[in-house]
Amino acid sequence: MLRKWWLVVKKGVVVLLVVLALIVLITPGIVGRLAEESMDQNLEFAATETEDVVVTSQGFERGWFYSEGQHRIELADYLGLNADEHIGDEPQMVALIVDTRIDHGLIPVTSMAREAGSLAPGLGSAVSTLGIELSDGSTRPLPGKIYSEMSLTGALQSNVVLEADSVNRENAILDWSDIDFLVTADATSGAFAIKGGVDSLAMTAPDATVRVGSLLVDIDQYPGPFGYELGYMDVSVDYVGIRSDSDDFTMGPMALQSELRAAGERVNGDATFQLANFASPFGAVAIDVAARVEGADGDALGKVIKGYETMMEPVKPGAPFPDPMQGAKDLLARGMELHFDRVDLSLPQGTMTARMNLVITESDPDGFNIPALLLALDGTLDLKVSQGLVDYATELESSIGAAVGLGYLRKSGDEYETFVEIRSGVLTINGAPMQIPLSAFQ
Repeated sequence: MLRKWWLVVKKGVVVLLVVLALIVLITPGIVGRLAEESMDQNLEFAATETEDVVVTSQGFERGWFYSEGQHRIELADYLGLNADEHIGDEPQMVALIVDTRIDHGLIPVTSMAREAGSLAPGLGSAVSTLGIELSDGSTRPLPGKIYSEMSLTGALQSNVVLEADSVNRENAILDWSDIDFLVTADATSGAFAIKGGVDSLAMTAPDATVRVGSLLVDIDQYPGPFGYELGYMDVSVDYVGIRSDSDDFTMGPMALQSELRAAGERVNGDATFQLANFASPFGAVAIDVAARVEGADGDALGKVIKGYETMMEPVKPGAPFPDPMQGAKDLLARGMELHFDRVDLSLPQGTMTARMNLVITESDPDGFNIPALLLALDGTLDLKVSQGLVDYATELESSIGAAVGLGYLRKSGDEYETFVEIRSGVLTINGAPMQIPLSAFQ
């Protein structure tokens, strides 16, 4: 009986070894084709996300256990350069060259012979090196490598690693600490994520020095149903310093967090922004803002975003100048809520805090205008300004004193305050109602 049991176990082990041999020896060639298609699909997805970037394959040699290929990413148009453009005698960068080796197979055993190899199951394990193509036709290597893993679903996860180093070019020195970013992209779903950072960056030139400390990025976004990405981003910078003959200042820390979510045909979003030691004509300023939008129409918001992107593009000769209000009327007419839960400013002369809540009732888009907006608007503004800041502002602008005299800024202890309310076209400031002349806006 024991002998029969041992034979069964022995046969099971043999079957398992055969299966492993098939996975290790037979599948790499089959999976290699899938890995190549996955790489091309993800590169195509990256190119469609940025229309000005053109990605072309310079050749792909597919072997049984591993493949090698090169891709060229054109940057001349994206950077606003001509292919033959020079600055002085120095040729300019026009393309990024990516050389990639993919060790493929459900278990990419050949990857273990190189740095950062892995036996993790998937379509393949890849390592890429980068170079820049210059306008004179020459190519220069770039430091760092990109280690990538392609999952069985085709998602691509890449670890961009650049060791601390510096380069000296045209009397300018660029130095950086270790750089490490993890980038995940899924061409099927369109989702992408970036997470990582660098401890320090610096550029030193004869006339100026710029330093950036501890840059951290965490972005996770995916295509929404309205033609733009949803998701969140979290970006922080410890400081930015600039020193030259005319300037010498450091500002920071700085942090931006935002998230946008779909809720049926509407979208909700929130954002926070903090900045300390911002150099202004009035001295170092600290800013702390928290805002959110609720129930904005998703399609109308897409028109606003598209209009903004159009404004950021160079205007072609003879083309009409983009209308910054394109789509904004539809967005406001369809109703939404806008809340500034925190707007705090701190200056050497004093402080200011504000809280604002606006609710816009949905109305007819065809007849929408400023009077219609004011009638559809319900909101409040709660503003508090310190004594020192009011005194300083009054020295700069005498009309501030008139606002105090009229009761628009009301003294309360060591600060001045204003409470503004608007309901159905009627404005109230510190309890005093004011009828808005709607006819003046028609």
